[in-house]
Amino acid sequence: MHERDVWQQLSADRDLINRAARQLRHDTVMDQYAGRTNPDPAFGLASVLDEIALRLGDLDVRIRAKAVEVCRDLVELRRPADQ
Repeated sequence: MHERDVWQQLSADRDLINRAARQLRHDTVMDQYAGRTNPDPAFGLASVLDEIALRLGDLDVRIRAKAVEVCRDLVELRRPADQ
């Protein structure tokens, strides 16, 4: 893979992880409005995802791949059925 391709993939992976963290925060706030409590685990996970996104280029390839897989599942799980 060329350096430019690696950079583009890294950028796409980072965007996906950031999107998952934003979505997790949004869903948690909406849950709080609905009266559900204990947002700490979700906000904690979102913070971990932020850190992973910041250091994505330094992570082991297997850890990065797993983080991307989990975030992709999280984003797709919350996607409306008509998309």
